[in-house]
Amino acid sequence: PDVVSCIKDSVKTIKNNGKSCGSFARDKKYLEILVDCGVQYVTYMVDSAMIIQSYKNLKEYFERLSINK
Repeated sequence: PDVVSCIKDSVKTIKNNGKSCGSFARDKKYLEILVDCGVQYVTYMVDSAMIIQSYKNLKEYFERLSINK
């Protein structure tokens, strides 16, 4: 309950300052909570896994570039 209240207050502050509010949802229950709190965009677990893998691949690519110099 305290966390949900904090999320709601944060969303309100963010929106009142003319910004969009987004967050990460680890599961469907948390996704529901975020939407109910007014979060405008959500990255869901599967999306995040793809983003993380892309960054790992990019990091490895840059490391290989550095080694080859």
